[in-house]
Amino acid sequence: MGKNDAVDSNGSLKLTQLTKDKSGRYRPVVTSEDGMNVGALPSVRLCVLDRVQKPSVTMTCTDSDSVSFTCNAGQKDNTVRFEWTSAETQLEETGEILIKRAVDVVNTPVVCRVSNPISFAISDPVIQNCFTPSSQDDCVYAATGSSLTVPLRYELKESDYLKWIKDTRIIFNRRQKQVIMGKNDDVDSTGSLKLTQLTKDKSGRYKPEVYTEGINVGDLQSVRLCVLDRVQKPTVTTKTCTDNGHVNFTCSVGQNENITWLMDGEMLEEKGKTLTRVAKDVLNANFSCNVSNPVSSEISLPVQQNCYKPMQKPHVTVNCTGESEVTFTCSVSQKYNNLEFKWFNEENKLQGSGETLTRKTDDVVNTRFFCNVSNSISSEISDPAAQKCSKPSFPNELFGISIWVFIGGGAGLLILVIVTATVCCVRARRKRRI
Repeated sequence: MGKNDAVDSNGSLKLTQLTKDKSGRYRPVVTSEDGMNVGALPSVRLCVLDRVQKPSVTMTCTDSDSVSFTCNAGQKDNTVRFEWTSAETQLEETGEILIKRAVDVVNTPVVCRVSNPISFAISDPVIQNCFTPSSQDDCVYAATGSSLTVPLRYELKESDYLKWIKDTRIIFNRRQKQVIMGKNDDVDSTGSLKLTQLTKDKSGRYKPEVYTEGINVGDLQSVRLCVLDRVQKPTVTTKTCTDNGHVNFTCSVGQNENITWLMDGEMLEEKGKTLTRVAKDVLNANFSCNVSNPVSSEISLPVQQNCYKPMQKPHVTVNCTGESEVTFTCSVSQKYNNLEFKWFNEENKLQGSGETLTRKTDDVVNTRFFCNVSNSISSEISDPAAQKCSKPSFPNELFGISIWVFIGGGAGLLILVIVTATVCCVRARRKRRI
């Protein structure tokens, strides 16, 4: 039952293209040649999960001074975990909903992180618009292509005269119900300005003016809008492996973007473009960088250190150096860092270290050597190799048969001849006497 390639050379079970119906407990049963069960062996309970999708955050003004952020994930089960970050600071709150005082997160990007045991994803940042900054020099951020409503902090009457001014230019003008400049749907029922399909040239200060019976009602709160492009998905490179065993991870980012680093999905303290680690301490760890600005965030694909790789089997070449020496060279097909070479003979005795081994030809006429190459995570041994520079004057084999077989056979034949001759001589003498 099953296929040959369903297990490896050790008998371990190989599962590929996992789907949820492959979840369950896997238990090996081994019987000896005489049909006896070798006993209970450890089993494994496999749980196959979907990867989490990138979440989105919706914002609701719950009352006059509170704002509620809801993290919308594609799936909901007991394996999904919610975490919140504000201004790149991890918050204590967990769960789908985060409630904050609006004044505490005036222009602070709020981000939701969703994870399960096999994956994680981070939402785009969201900034509350329930509370307008007290300082009118503070930016209200929005992403290119998005929409934003600039609130009118005044209860408008039908007879009022409403203007919206961008910087110094009037962009909307309505006297009572008649629109003089702009369009009816540029504002909502409260007179708040609706901005759609935002582009960078729509950045600026938006200020309302309201006149009642020809009299200006006074200064109304303006909003300074800053439209930003969404960040691009970053990439992480590991080009640098230093001589002292450190690996440098570099995150490709644009200008004025914030960087956070993650190792196996957990956030690290480092914030710079480059992250340095001791390579042998993070042999199989996955690193990714999260790049964000006030309106968006993207996370790179994970990468691993490439300073140390599993060794491939080395190969030994033999060169005759001069008339009386032979040099064995241990070669590996890939370029590795921090390799260690050791040489052994067939008796497994250490003969030397280094990439090459040199010996007197006459001392190693029939000796075979192999090299062991290792780094911090693995090692491999070559096939044995013997010198071919000098051959013994007395051959080891003849016609593929050990020379000692011929010597033994010849000696036996010689003894047989001698014995036969002796017997014949004795018999001949006896006949003469008769």
